[in-house]
Amino acid sequence: MSDFRKAIETVIAVHEGGYQKRVDDPGNWTPSGELKGTKFGISAHSFPDIDIEALTLNEAEELYRKVWGVFSLLEDQRVLTKVLDLAVNMQWAGNGPATRILQRAVAACGGRLEIDGVFGPVTTEEANKIDPAWLLDSICAQAKTHYAEIEAALPEMKPWFAAWNERAGWLPPAQPDAAST
Repeated sequence: MSDFRKAIETVIAVHEGGYQKRVDDPGNWTPSGELKGTKFGISAHSFPDIDIEALTLNEAEELYRKVWGVFSLLEDQRVLTKVLDLAVNMQWAGNGPATRILQRAVAACGGRLEIDGVFGPVTTEEANKIDPAWLLDSICAQAKTHYAEIEAALPEMKPWFAAWNERAGWLPPAQPDAAST
């Protein structure tokens, strides 16, 4: 069984650490045009009413649960962590590109589901049936394809290409076997 808190901690530690306020990051701007930044993966664009700079880790974890907690239904820890990492980077809640990446990966592994970008019971059931290592490899391949499509469509985002490609191929660390600890 997966542990959503461990997934949050890993995503924050690896990709969504401290506070940053880069002017070239669209996520750092509120919809009204105020530069507020991003901290722990909580962006001013998605959370315009939050004091981003003063945000605590506990507050960020609670926002992760409220917004992306639906992914806790994924049973494998590494699959959950990988999907959460993508979702924090590219979608609100359970609907969007990260879910489509997961669905395409599931389909590539033989799962039967509609690729609609909506994380629901069929996506959960089909993802949980697949060997996690195989599914992770497929998720990474689908994420690389997704980011390549963005790179082709939005060359002005070039400063982000290297980080996106690294993120697409990143695999969450294996969890120690409970029997061996």
